[in-house]
Amino acid sequence: MFKDDNLYSYKCHFAGNYDGDSVTLDIDLGMKTWKIGEKARLAGLDTPELKGPNKEFGKLVRDELEKLINGRVKEGWELFCETRVDKSGKYGRLLVTLHLVKDRSLRIMQAMCVNEWLIDQKFAIKYEGGSKSAMAERHAGNFAEITAKEETRWMKI
Repeated sequence: MFKDDNLYSYKCHFAGNYDGDSVTLDIDLGMKTWKIGEKARLAGLDTPELKGPNKEFGKLVRDELEKLINGRVKEGWELFCETRVDKSGKYGRLLVTLHLVKDRSLRIMQAMCVNEWLIDQKFAIKYEGGSKSAMAERHAGNFAEITAKEETRWMKI
């Protein structure tokens, strides 16, 4: 999602989410210093809004994101956020890429990028800024595709 320049990664705790791409994090800055309740936007993607024509899909994506993160954390995974120096979105929120990581101390660890998972599951659309005028229609198409399948994709985590 980001270029490799000026990246910072922090261990964090998931404090909640407003929708599929707006989260609240408690971020461990190191040396017993935490940033509590930091509002952040997931970088490089757009999810359906909770208001408007795709609100049912928006609620589903919000709930699935929360289930994914909380479920993995209960299984022993750790959550990390990756950001660039002082990179904020138009509403002043930190732009982040979230990673779930398990078994960091082992030579072979497991990891997944939450942002990419949302796109792969068709819960989100890649977005790097600019007009969002066609997004609602694309989200509606993804929701129709997902719900048309007999076995739901989002249950396969």
